[in-house]
Order: sequence, then C-alpha cells, then structure tokens
Amino acid sequence: IYAALKKNLEVYSFEPEPNSFVELFNAVKVNKVNVTPMLIPLDKKTNCNFFNMDKFVAGLSGHRFGKRDKNKLNYGISSDSIDNLILNNKIPRANYIKIDVDGLEDKVIRGLDNLIKEDILKSILIEFTNEEQMLFYKMYLKKYNFYVSKGPSDNNKNYIFSR
Repeated sequence: IYAALKKNLEVYSFEPEPNSFVELFNAVKVNKVNVTPMLIPLDKKTNCNFFNMDKFVAGLSGHRFGKRDKNKLNYGISSDSIDNLILNNKIPRANYIKIDVDGLEDKVIRGLDNLIKEDILKSILIEFTNEEQMLFYKMYLKKYNFYVSKGPSDNNKNYIFSR
C-alpha cells in the first residue's frame, strides 16, 4: 500500500492468511490504490500443502506453510513461485520485491530464479533476524550482482539488496 501510495507503483501483494488478506483487501479499497491482493503463499515451485496458523489473528507471525501441523488451525492451499506466475501471465515482471515471510524467505527467493537474472529487477527487500541468514543472502544474491544497499534501521530487520 505504501509503495502504491507514495510511488504510484502497480503492486501485487501475496497474503495467504485469510484474516490478513481481508484487511489487505479492505485497505486497498479504502486507499484506492493500484494493489492486486493475491490469496496465495509464495514458494519455490507450484505446491499444494497446508497453511498452519498459530492463532486466528491477522498479522500475527508464527504461521507456516508446509506439512500439516495437527496442533494448529490449518487449511489446504496451493502455492506458486513468482517465476511460474510470470510465465503463466498472472503477474508482470517485477522491478522491486519485498519479502517478509517469517522464515521461508529462501523458498520465495528460489522461486524467482529466472526473474533474478533479469536486469528489470532492481532491488529485493528481505526481512530476516539473524546474522546467518544475512550472510547467506549476501552470498546468494551476489551471484546475481545484488549487494546490500541499505541495512536495518530503528526496530526493523529489513535489508535492501540492489544492483
């Protein structure tokens, strides 16, 4: 919503948690922005699995997409990769990507192997919390000429990788 409001960008927002999706949908409607909400988890490939919810509360982290966890509320849902959605003309090629998926960042990144090679992709913002993840993404993205252009500030854990 922020990118659509401030930069007048066309945005595709992927949100698999139903309560958060409804809030996103309503925020798009209220703000009258060019955001397309997508009720789908991103993954490294097309996959059908379970979305396991910690609590039935919008915006709460701790949810996981994967093997069914019988101790949590869950539902079946199909995921897809960014590359596959582009290949099938469901979304356009992106200039900017923001990834905040609470521990599943590597699956999302590996699902954009084709896009990441293209010069059209200018930057990737990834939220992660530990040094090991930061080192992995620095090395992984360096192969595609991405470098850390901005690190975290205040209380966020966002790193921006740019070409």
